[in-house]
Amino acid sequence: MTHEEILSMLGDYVDYLIANSSADAPMWNIEKVRSGKPNKWNYIDGCMITACLSLYKTTGDEKYLSFSRDFIDYFVQPDGSIKTYDPKEYNLDNVNQGKNLFTLYDIFGDEKYRRAIDTIRSQLLTQPRTKEGNFWHKDIYPWQVWLDGTYMAQPFYMEPESRDNKNAYHHVLYLGERIERIDYRLLRLDALYQAVGGDIGFFGARIN
Repeated sequence: MTHEEILSMLGDYVDYLIANSSADAPMWNIEKVRSGKPNKWNYIDGCMITACLSLYKTTGDEKYLSFSRDFIDYFVQPDGSIKTYDPKEYNLDNVNQGKNLFTLYDIFGDEKYRRAIDTIRSQLLTQPRTKEGNFWHKDIYPWQVWLDGTYMAQPFYMEPESRDNKNAYHHVLYLGERIERIDYRLLRLDALYQAVGGDIGFFGARIN
């Protein structure tokens, strides 16, 4: 297939997904739909809406923006509260969807998006951390630092801070350096365990 054919095929697939999806039944999360349970604010939807907003920026096609706004508006209330989201759950996965609030706020200027940003920001301001300063991935996983937590939370954490405080970049880089050190220590441990016939495999780490 040519590059153009691949792009066309992917475009058709995305169009199929959004044409057959709603905030309470997203086709890209078919396991959730089949479970019969109500949809919640979650990182999987966050990835898809980020993709739709990127398509809008690339193509200028309003259908991607309209779908994204309708999807987010299903959860975000006028006072900035977010349906099914609890900041005190302290789950970094739930921060991922919040990145899209900045895009919608910049486009529409609706204050409910800014209030929702503050709602999610309140989680990170009190999120439990390791002694080195990194966020716990979840409150139910004490002292654990997960690599995907960096993707989920750090861009959101940096965005509001950087708009008001340019020094935020330095703090985010500092946290990234702490994670890099953790990875290096785990790689050395993993090599040691494999040398003696074991395997610790790591996706996340418990660091006191």
